[in-house]
Amino acid sequence: MTKELNVVAVSPSQSRLNDTISSLKQMGHSVVGQAGDPHGARPIIDGFRPGLVVVDHDPPALHGPDAVRTILRGQRLPVLVLHRQKDGVSELVSAIYKAGASNTIYWDGVGAALETGIAHTVECFHQRLELLEMSAAAKLIVEAGRDIVVKRERLNRSQALAQLRRECRRRNLNLVDYAYQVIFGRQRMSM
Repeated sequence: MTKELNVVAVSPSQSRLNDTISSLKQMGHSVVGQAGDPHGARPIIDGFRPGLVVVDHDPPALHGPDAVRTILRGQRLPVLVLHRQKDGVSELVSAIYKAGASNTIYWDGVGAALETGIAHTVECFHQRLELLEMSAAAKLIVEAGRDIVVKRERLNRSQALAQLRRECRRRNLNLVDYAYQVIFGRQRMSM
């Protein structure tokens, strides 16, 4: 079981919203807010910063990908989209992921699928955050290496980056590793 989370539930259907909330509470999660649409969920999300948002894809009243985009506007949150569609689901799932959802599952209101889906959603979200943080750190390393080359070789930024890339290819290194070596003075660039 996933540790207790503060959850916001979103569904245009009151009965499905009640089913979702009941299941979440039985799993030990705290439902800090509920809304009938993603626009109504925004103030709740902004106020509580939940650990998870569960969205019920219920066309045509609530379209999963559009709801995810509205919910995530400018924020990083794990979002689980529940759907009850059995046929033609691959396009829907693809659109939901492209919109930024951490996970989507088929859930008919019963069974352990929701608990497993929540655990997977939270895990995927944290893995994605870790990758983003690594990407941000890698970018900073490359920029620092580029700035050293700017000063050392008296080049502008784009010329220095191009020079770093040429040296990477010549030395058969990736850009981050080579920039790291430049920063710590292990590599001189050959001109």
